[in-house]
Amino acid sequence: MKKNRGSVGIDEVTIAQFEAREEDYPGLLHRKRRDGTYQLKPVKRVEIPTSEGGVRQLGIPRMMDQVCQQARVQRMEPLCEPTFLDRAFGYRQGRSPQEASRKVWRELKEGKVWLVDADLRQFVDTVDQWWGV
Repeated sequence: MKKNRGSVGIDEVTIAQFEAREEDYPGLLHRKRRDGTYQLKPVKRVEIPTSEGGVRQLGIPRMMDQVCQQARVQRMEPLCEPTFLDRAFGYRQGRSPQEASRKVWRELKEGKVWLVDADLRQFVDTVDQWWGV
């Protein structure tokens, strides 16, 4: 989250403030997850400009939710990553658009002629944001 310079959510808690109370927050989060009382809070909605001149809605979770989500990613990624197809590049750690382009060119040079790219326009803007954590 630090690397991405995480923004504050509706709780207005910064990474620095969260770290300053690091003896309180992780214990609280663990206790609430364990006893089933942890509840996601609404996200802070902001609009960011797009390259096409429009805006994209962005939801920023509160710091506690960001930490919980990141913990889930770190726990699940090693389990899920081995099951993904090698030719899938989207939103994967250590994969880039440049790698995907190189893969396409390799496939073309091997004589493969079909290329399918599926991108659901504004999918993230329209999907239900209340996913369980």
